[in-house]
Amino acid sequence: MDSLAELIDAILLPLIFVGLGLLLFGIGRHLHLLDLNLVRQLGMNPDDSDESAQGDSE
Repeated sequence: MDSLAELIDAILLPLIFVGLGLLLFGIGRHLHLLDLNLVRQLGMNPDDSDESAQGDSE
């Protein structure tokens, strides 16, 4: 490496790329879990939760 600018570019550019990739992965994972939770909540009937609570207590 001839200059400090080339050294900084050689180190920072891959770190920025990996950091942005991890950030996007984390956002996607968070949204996926929110979607799964929403689907599960919408799929449950109010009657189902009452029956399962009664079945657990017996």
